[in-house]
Amino acid sequence: MRPRLSSIIGIFCLIVYVGALGYGAYRTYRNIYVQHNSSEKEFYELVATANAAGALGFMNQGFQDAVRDSIMNSKTLQGAVISGPYGNEYAVERKEGIITWTNDIPRFSTRFGLSRDPHWEKLNIDGIRNATISAVYYIIDYNEFSLILKHTLMIVLASLTLALLTMIFGALFGKPPTPRVINVAMGDARSFKFAESAAATEKQAQVPEGKKTSRRDTPQKEAPGFEAPGQAAFTGNPADGKQGGENPKGLYSPHGNISWEAYTKERLASELHRCAAFEQDLVFIAMEFDHLENSADLFFNEFAEMAVKHFTLRDLIFEWGSQGIAIIIPNADLDQGLARSEEFHAKVLSHFAARFSAGAGLAVGLSSRAGRLIDAERLIFETSQALVKAKQDPSSSLVAFRSDPEKYRAFIAAQGRE
Repeated sequence: MRPRLSSIIGIFCLIVYVGALGYGAYRTYRNIYVQHNSSEKEFYELVATANAAGALGFMNQGFQDAVRDSIMNSKTLQGAVISGPYGNEYAVERKEGIITWTNDIPRFSTRFGLSRDPHWEKLNIDGIRNATISAVYYIIDYNEFSLILKHTLMIVLASLTLALLTMIFGALFGKPPTPRVINVAMGDARSFKFAESAAATEKQAQVPEGKKTSRRDTPQKEAPGFEAPGQAAFTGNPADGKQGGENPKGLYSPHGNISWEAYTKERLASELHRCAAFEQDLVFIAMEFDHLENSADLFFNEFAEMAVKHFTLRDLIFEWGSQGIAIIIPNADLDQGLARSEEFHAKVLSHFAARFSAGAGLAVGLSSRAGRLIDAERLIFETSQALVKAKQDPSSSLVAFRSDPEKYRAFIAAQGRE
């Protein structure tokens, strides 16, 4: 499922959530308003009943029965207190707990939901002065409120179901390309073609006859004219700031505010030496855009900044050609590097959805030290070949180069014996 469709459904679900909350809030407000008006109307009916019953005898049994029946038949009123001119008081409640007694004086309870401002009115009974009646009610109709909650939750549940279905279909039909791991055993005739070319490259490092094989697992030089795709051939000392005709100034390039491409090989060699000394692994990653119509600096700078935030070390992130970057991750194995690359690849696809829907792509290749005493040039070569494979297969734009350390050492040893 395209990221744009997922975004549209996500926004729609968000609107539904907000609408459901607004619907629930409005219905609740209306419930409170209607409840207040209904209680006010019923209270004045109670006052009229009390006035009529009081004319036949204030506070007698008939008067009390009339007031009680009026409260019990009310839909909103929960209790009433009637005060006479001589301190005599009568209280009636629909449920126990509505009225509390303090020193034989009835008072309305302050329980949750009861009105804090009771209705109050003077009784108009001949011969009786200063007689009053007051009543309390629930500020909300809980039966109606229960319906409001059910309707609101049904709307939210429907929206949540749509969001879950979107995630499921997105996972089934729109998941990012599955990364491939290329297992390479040096000297194995059944390996990939580029592994064969790599083996041929190793033959360029010949051990002089009669000399013992070095403890290094990899030759000191590659085949003449070797050049990693996306990276210019190294023609000088990176410390001098010269590579591929560029003249770096300072640590970071203005193209993405990351390390200059000219420094890649030297820094990788340094990190490989350090990781070998501490018996740590190291991953080298190269990623590059293709079919990118607009490669303006503004876009690349944003992409590079995303890489810095994800991989955290700016000085271990380098330019890779004009539309790519290379990353060194010390003390991490190939699986860890692959997981972090997948996560970053998904972030980039989501963030630049419009560019990728227009046909652009981001290929990622990576390789690791994997317990080998390998030099920087060799690791760059393996990573660049994995990147080439990733570009060639649009269904799997993440490719990892995995070598077998034991077979790699055996291959180097065999070349030394020759």
